[in-house]
Amino acid sequence: MNSTRPALRLFVLHHAGGSHLLYRTWPAALPPSWDVRLLDAPGHGLLLDRAQITDAGCLADHLLDGIEAELDGPYALFGHSMGALLTYEITRRALARGLPLPVWAGLSARTAPQPGGQGQRYHQLSDADLRERLKLLGGTPGDVFEDPDLWALFEPVIRADLRLVETWRPDPDAVVLPVALSAYAGGADRSA
Repeated sequence: MNSTRPALRLFVLHHAGGSHLLYRTWPAALPPSWDVRLLDAPGHGLLLDRAQITDAGCLADHLLDGIEAELDGPYALFGHSMGALLTYEITRRALARGLPLPVWAGLSARTAPQPGGQGQRYHQLSDADLRERLKLLGGTPGDVFEDPDLWALFEPVIRADLRLVETWRPDPDAVVLPVALSAYAGGADRSA
């Protein structure tokens, strides 16, 4: 391992039901002086055998605990969909703990919280309706829908992640985060 400090350490957080695999090409596509860390939440990707954490705050604490020792230089966070929510919560917790803050936070495919709104409840859809919704969103390989064993493996993970996202509410006393932020949404994305 290279003993020089990276110019930037980028921590990347996946979407609901996803894993680090979505970002596996990123390290080669970004500057070689960056240290790109592809994170998996427990119950996902390389951590599929671990129990899922179904509360956004607890999951953010767990992820921050895991990276805290690596916040010894400039770092950034990028999260897609559920990962965007976690990017926000990790940054809030870093501020509350007096840890170094990211130099940048990137968020994609996640709307701002809507006051008083409960939003969609996709985690409560029937099996058939959930499959259709996921097909519309994209991002889930077709094999997962076609293979009953794969669906049986991933459906509870996806449903739990959707519940985490759909039941999360922002802390009403949260302060504005003093971090540079970029928010991304697809032109054809009707959800975010």
